[in-house]
Amino acid sequence: MSSHSRSKFLDNSTPPSIFTLICLSAVGALGLSIFLPSLPSMAQTFDISYASAALAVSLYLAMNAVFQLFVGPLSDRYGRRPVVMVALAIFCCASLGCIIPSSFEVFLICRLLQAAVVTGLVLSRAAIRDTCSQDQAASVLGYVTMGMAILPLIGP
Repeated sequence: MSSHSRSKFLDNSTPPSIFTLICLSAVGALGLSIFLPSLPSMAQTFDISYASAALAVSLYLAMNAVFQLFVGPLSDRYGRRPVVMVALAIFCCASLGCIIPSSFEVFLICRLLQAAVVTGLVLSRAAIRDTCSQDQAASVLGYVTMGMAILPLIGP
């Protein structure tokens, strides 16, 4: 990578690439679907009912909705990039907490914090709207949606 490409890649004033937008959108879908096959094992490991383990899915989706209420105003005030970076940091830390929980309650709290990743989905669409014409936005949004559907299939 030449120094010119590297500087453009790291330049905060450039719009995000389509690859970045796909990844930001797809991580949320991956975060939702990647642990679904392990729900029965989680119930057994934590010695809880399957219904209790399934709370991790419904509460994650509820927290996605809650976080979406705050993403727009926060990104308007602080900028899209800082909000996405903080949300990804929260997601990564919460993911570590989900890997080594001491109890189901700790797992559930970390799982709820993982929902902060919805910021990537919301702000990637906002970035498309901000940087593309209406005709181009439809095409880019199609690619991002396709990537969002494919990444959970190849993620594991």
